[in-house]
Amino acid sequence: MKEHFEMVIHSAEHVSLLTKVLMMFSRRQVDVVSVQSQDQPGGYLYRIVFRAERDEAARLLLQVKRAVDILEAQLAYHSMADVPLKSHRTSRIVHVNVA
Repeated sequence: MKEHFEMVIHSAEHVSLLTKVLMMFSRRQVDVVSVQSQDQPGGYLYRIVFRAERDEAARLLLQVKRAVDILEAQLAYHSMADVPLKSHRTSRIVHVNVA
């Protein structure tokens, strides 16, 4: 059964790391509910709320921890009371055929 989790990631790099981490979620076909990025002294803090099964969330955490420039990553069960209700994603992917 899928549940909501929150992954908190402390990182030294900002530009490409968030993209790299979100690609990990995409490859595993994990539904990302929300992403927050925050600048802090000495690095950046990301909060990613997602929906997955417990074992998938644990494997994803291990994969994120192995990524370069990750200082620390933690996983917590997330209460959906903190997430604003939306029925659709705010961004979309447009596929382009290149010939």
